[in-house]
Amino acid sequence: MLLKDFVSGGGYRGHQVQIFLASKYYQAAIPAMGDGTGAVIGEIQALMDELYRKQSVAETERCISVIFRDSYQPKTGVNGSNNWRNALGLQKAGHCNATVGELSAIDFVTQPRKDCPHLVPGKNAGNVLDKAQCELRLGPTYRGEDAWKLFRYDEPSGSFSIVQPDNIEIWRRVLCPKDAKLPLLPLIIALYYDSIITDGRTVISPLDFLADFNFSLEEYSAYFDDSLAQEDNAKIVAGTPQDWSLWDTHRPSKIRIPVKGSPVAQTKKVRTKSQKKKIDVVDLPELPQTINPPAGGHWWSAERGVADFLKGEGWSVKDATKTSIGYDFHVKSDDGTVEYFVEVKSSAGSCTPTLTQNELDAARKAGERYVLAVVEHYDPEKPLKVYWVRDPASLDIAERSFTVHAIRRSSWRKRILENFRKLDGDDNV
Repeated sequence: MLLKDFVSGGGYRGHQVQIFLASKYYQAAIPAMGDGTGAVIGEIQALMDELYRKQSVAETERCISVIFRDSYQPKTGVNGSNNWRNALGLQKAGHCNATVGELSAIDFVTQPRKDCPHLVPGKNAGNVLDKAQCELRLGPTYRGEDAWKLFRYDEPSGSFSIVQPDNIEIWRRVLCPKDAKLPLLPLIIALYYDSIITDGRTVISPLDFLADFNFSLEEYSAYFDDSLAQEDNAKIVAGTPQDWSLWDTHRPSKIRIPVKGSPVAQTKKVRTKSQKKKIDVVDLPELPQTINPPAGGHWWSAERGVADFLKGEGWSVKDATKTSIGYDFHVKSDDGTVEYFVEVKSSAGSCTPTLTQNELDAARKAGERYVLAVVEHYDPEKPLKVYWVRDPASLDIAERSFTVHAIRRSSWRKRILENFRKLDGDDNV
């Protein structure tokens, strides 16, 4: 009820906010735009039902929480329920068919749909979005609703991806109605109470929430209000018998929020990335975070950036990137008294590091001396922001296996030669 009242007043797209929260939780399973193939609607619906299902309610009943309406709906497919598909449909202005390049521009993402250059207006002069279409994918029609372009639809693959999920400027205005941050305490209770994601925990701290949903501290500060003076947070405090006196001086880690009725997970999770990920951001005092690119904006790799920086700071750096020893660099201080084994992990978006068996073995052996240099939102022409994570082997790690399909070199070389012959009309290539 608290969240429903908080976002009341019309216009709040709660289903889309829930999909955004799920994308932060599941990471690559509901991928960011540009991070490869998106997720088809069936995959998204299964993940959404998993995340928002109340475990004590039978699957045949209304067990899926609609947290910004204080209501419940049946699981997808039960009695014809189609919970999440509509939120992504063109009728509700739920997706956009434009290119990744177009959707990388904030002005294009946030412009009214009536001003979209791809709009084929409807015949209703009073609302051109009524029965309007998109020239990039004729067929589906609007029904008069307008919304920002937050989800991209890729017609060839039939998949969806999240538009700029780490862009705080965009998503703050989506999550925070009338520029008011979401009250943290009722949100945590709505997400975790009677949910499979608690993994048996009965109390959740804000730091647990940040780790589980992969929010940065910057996002946390932009989206969520953790002040006990906030009206809805205060109602939770008033109804929860515990000592809150340390909250203001120790947030977001010390005080834990009761979420009674949280079951131990009994079913296999759909989640494809790390389960209950708890990667704490650790800044080594010897190693600052921001690394500037070389003069002239020449292309550079994350590995090179980290290595060049360490050398510039006086560290002795032994390059092991061409080996399979389990780390990228062996780093020593000038006097040899401090050493680290540094493995660089980078991503064009949010980074969920994966370790090979050699890397995990090396991390276990080196302990605190093994450090992940995690680079998120990697751009070769911009400064690197590096998170230094000590002893990653001690964190919660989910083992996963996958099948790879190798294309023989002789096979792809043959195709290249065939193409050359077709282009040149020459069999001697």
